[in-house]
Amino acid sequence: MSRAPDGVMRVVLLAIRNDSRCPVDVQCVWAGNAEVEIGVAFGEGPTVPYVLNTGLEPRSANLGPYLLTVVELRPAPVSTTSIPTEQYVVSLRLQGLVGPGSTRK
Repeated sequence: MSRAPDGVMRVVLLAIRNDSRCPVDVQCVWAGNAEVEIGVAFGEGPTVPYVLNTGLEPRSANLGPYLLTVVELRPAPVSTTSIPTEQYVVSLRLQGLVGPGSTRK
């Protein structure tokens, strides 16, 4: 995937899969994991799906000149309730990659 001529990149949250993160009101041996399915499109190009994780690898996707990483998924689970799909918010970090012979802008 490369950068669009107009410089526009769209990222959309498609789904949360298998949210097994440890509820905040429970003591767990393992922190758990949630799979975050996102779609990425450059310019008017097609949306390409990626499945990233909150606690396991892969947590990042290489998007050509960029690296997109899951930073956080909110809200945190609570043992007595389920999280409605529309309430999930994922925080992502977008980093420019510097390759041989290139410079970061």
